Amino acid sequence: MLARAGARAHRIAASRVLLVAGLTCEFRVAHHRTRLVSLHYGFVTAADGPRRKSVTQLCETSLHRKRSNGNVVISVQGLRKEFPGRVVVRDVSLTIDKPAMIGIVGRSGAGKSTLLRLLNRLTVATRGSVVVEGRDVLKLTGEAKRSWQRNCAMIFQQFNLVPRLDVLTNVLLGTLNSRSLLPSLLKMFPQMERAQALQALDRLGIADIALQRAESLSGGQQQRVAIARALMQSPKIVLADEPIASLDPMNAKIVMDALRSIHDRDGITVITNLHTLDTARHYCDRVIGMRDGALVFDGVASELSEAAARDIYGAGKDFTEAMTSVSLDPRREVSRSVDGAAAVAN
Repeated sequence: MLARAGARAHRIAASRVLLVAGLTCEFRVAHHRTRLVSLHYGFVTAADGPRRKSVTQLCETSLHRKRSNGNVVISVQGLRKEFPGRVVVRDVSLTIDKPAMIGIVGRSGAGKSTLLRLLNRLTVATRGSVVVEGRDVLKLTGEAKRSWQRNCAMIFQQFNLVPRLDVLTNVLLGTLNSRSLLPSLLKMFPQMERAQALQALDRLGIADIALQRAESLSGGQQQRVAIARALMQSPKIVLADEPIASLDPMNAKIVMDALRSIHDRDGITVITNLHTLDTARHYCDRVIGMRDGALVFDGVASELSEAAARDIYGAGKDFTEAMTSVSLDPRREVSRSVDGAAAVAN
């Protein structure tokens, strides 16, 4: 009797079952890694054994998840934002003509966050234009504006999750811009959207916490949930406003690996604000430097020299890159793939 009870307790501890409105995912935990055993979604079934598939593979092959077209040309001309008595963004002009991982660096108050908020239409520009696919998005209103904000997903430093909601529901709220409010408040989400949300979590290595409350997660986990929520929008552009500013170095690396993976795997432009030059140089194809609201540097990451950094930060000859850096030991570098990053996290 005791042996049977012990075996049953072991089985319960070794597996978790997620029941999400008809979507059943059983996970077994082995060697500190979570693997999918089975997924039943209508006609979709994955058998246990050597041919077992991940949630991501199933959703992509059986649910035909729509992928974004990342080849979006963005032309910013004379973009300016003024507040009473000060100019925050000073006549910025730049062009993004191909998908890239772009880092924006500069000291606090340089205008980095305001620039991203202007691009996403969270802040109204004083003047200037942001032309995307032949349209000035600063002039869009109503549904056209909401459509742009869906295509231009925003990831915030403070995560902006709903603490008392579970992780899966927080991710599903990424679809709120495209559906009515009442069904979302009642958690009435289509099964396919639930599957896609679970896919996004699995891609980021956190599918096993789908039913935990957001308030119970670590900072690194919460930021990955926020990234999964952004992926639910199927965006053409991802904007990340200082996504690692409040994270420890290891979680910062995991989050940056995830953002880089979005660019590499989906072929879309990712623009992120960063405080550390080594992070920008390591992860970004292109680096933009801002000082006092103006663009003072725009080049490939290899051109970000110490002299250029002094100009960006308005610093003297005693300035060194170490003053901005909290880098990890490069000998501990992990793969940029999210699966590899998740292995380090676990």
